[in-house]
Amino acid sequence: MEAKTNISERLKHLRKRSKFTLGIIANYLEIKVSRYQHYENSRAAPPLHILIRLASLYNFTLDELVGDAKPQTPKIEERYRMASPEERRIVDFILKLDC
Repeated sequence: MEAKTNISERLKHLRKRSKFTLGIIANYLEIKVSRYQHYENSRAAPPLHILIRLASLYNFTLDELVGDAKPQTPKIEERYRMASPEERRIVDFILKLDC
């Protein structure tokens, strides 16, 4: 149970730090908002394919996302700054969808 709680807290922290809403994350993962809320509230453990997509979104390895490894990759804000103008337009468009 402790590992599940750790993952839930980490998912909530990363989402809030990145200023993503529950809807944005659920849309990205192609799941219902209520399902994603279960992951953040320790009611369900996210399956591997969801963890892989989240690790990719936050530019983490799976170990960094679910384990104790300190992330060595750039933060999402840094990735946005390094993105091409076209990539930034896509991200901005996606963020506006859930407003």
